[in-house]
Amino acid sequence: MTHTLRRFLVVGGVAYLVNQALLAGFYELAGLSLLAASALALEASIVVRFELNDRWTFRSRFQQALWVKFYRFHLSSFGSPLIALACVNLLTPGFGVSYLVANSIGIALGLAWNWLSSNRLVWADSSVQPAAAGSVQPAANGSVQSAA
Repeated sequence: MTHTLRRFLVVGGVAYLVNQALLAGFYELAGLSLLAASALALEASIVVRFELNDRWTFRSRFQQALWVKFYRFHLSSFGSPLIALACVNLLTPGFGVSYLVANSIGIALGLAWNWLSSNRLVWADSSVQPAAAGSVQPAANGSVQSAA
């Protein structure tokens, strides 16, 4: 497991706790509908995840304007919240699964998508670029190889 992936998972754990706490608070304490409570909790956890990933996990990568990264992060994160919202709002009323368990299932299913989109789209490592066909690249042993 890479250093970046470990940090990404820690950030995901923090965002998960924020999501669960807010979901319970909005639903049980504030009396919001399950859909509204889960949507608000998801958005808050997305903002927390973005901030921590930008400032800690991927801080050395992709130095663009904050709003550009935030926009790209929201677009790339679109699949994960839909998965979580669907799990909560289908598994709970349809199968009697606890809303917190259903939310956890949705978050777990979205993890792979979040890692791929964050690592490859939002904070793509610009120092790793594919070689152009026909270009000459130094090999690990010092010899020169064609990238064709």
